[in-house]
Amino acid sequence: MTTFATMRSRIADELARSDMTTEINRQINSAIKHYESMRTRFNEIQDFFIATTTSGQRYETLTGSATIVIGIDTVRLIYSGSRISLGQKSLAWIEDHDVMDTAISGVPYYYTMQGERIRLFPAPNGTYSLFANGIRRFSELSADADTNGWMTFGEELIRARAVAAVRVQRLKVPWAMEEYRGLAGRYYSLAEKCAHQAFADETYETLATGLIRPSW
Repeated sequence: MTTFATMRSRIADELARSDMTTEINRQINSAIKHYESMRTRFNEIQDFFIATTTSGQRYETLTGSATIVIGIDTVRLIYSGSRISLGQKSLAWIEDHDVMDTAISGVPYYYTMQGERIRLFPAPNGTYSLFANGIRRFSELSADADTNGWMTFGEELIRARAVAAVRVQRLKVPWAMEEYRGLAGRYYSLAEKCAHQAFADETYETLATGLIRPSW
């Protein structure tokens, strides 16, 4: 399993620089941040607790741990021991149908997300637990022993981006900057582009179901 220290050492070797620890650390975390919204086999979460409803309250703030959720696919509500799937609607749709009468409440059956809050419709008439499926965000790496899925399954991709980013942003290597401009800023290098394609292909083979589904 690749750790923060191991990847930093590999990048330093590729750059032939032993004096850029701070910059390399920054670029590793920056590379993970760049790709963290990409769906993979290691960042999907299921039945993750996100909030508890309050009777009559239309908005609920996500719990502290739920802020690691980047994208939500589905939301389920626990009612009488059973999980009920909520439909997703736009905020405009919910506001059009919610007459803002405090007397109107019930078991919610629609939701929408607004930043770190979830809007429910109708307003809940009791206390219910909400769970979600989606994509998670990993904590920023800091200690040498820190690791996550991007450091193992996505190691080549993160390392390629971090190496090229150091060359372009900090070292200003002419050939690296030319390559970066030729890729129109989408990738830092051809190595990163190839690593991304290989990782995307592997991810598709792992997650593909053969079914078409909408993605928000």
